[in-house]
Amino acid sequence: MPSSATRIVLQQHVTDDDVQGVAWDLDWNAISVSDRKQATWVDAWATMDGATSIHYVHDGPIGMRYFMIRGHDTVGVAQRIVDTCPTWTLANALDAARLATERDDRLTAVYAMALTAPDDPDPAVSIELRRAAADPDPGIRQSVVIATAYLGWPDLVTLVEELQRADPVDDIRHNAGIMLTGLRKYGPGNSPHASPRRWLRRRRNGNP
Repeated sequence: MPSSATRIVLQQHVTDDDVQGVAWDLDWNAISVSDRKQATWVDAWATMDGATSIHYVHDGPIGMRYFMIRGHDTVGVAQRIVDTCPTWTLANALDAARLATERDDRLTAVYAMALTAPDDPDPAVSIELRRAAADPDPGIRQSVVIATAYLGWPDLVTLVEELQRADPVDDIRHNAGIMLTGLRKYGPGNSPHASPRRWLRRRRNGNP
């Protein structure tokens, strides 16, 4: 994630209506509203002084929702969001990754780790993603490819290169190759090709 932005990731039970309530309670000015028919959509607000922007991303392909905050008071706005509604932290994302047994919970944990991790490599996150890359479930292995698109850490790139070469599932090898190409061209989190919004074949209830 670019260092100029702060990302706040919402827990799964926080609804879109809850987000609208947060915007109202915190006196944000609406800037734009997206088409809810899209798989991924973004609403935008600004603080009353216009110095800080808040974008709410409904990231349908990975089933996650988060705020991206930029501007003068990113720390203050982020803290007010955290004080208002349940959010993921890296610590509880790691706990979820270690403890989850259901498939959807495991996928959510991988994406929560990717979205809450710092810019610099974190060994604890890498350990959990390497464990996920060895999972017999193809969807769990593919989630590692998606997570790497957000993070771009060298050790994870190497891990996805291994999946590209050796994974038994064609879709995973194909998506790994596309992600790696986009990551090298655009950097983590920025590529229209690396982003799961463009290329993820999302089948959370079956194979990737």
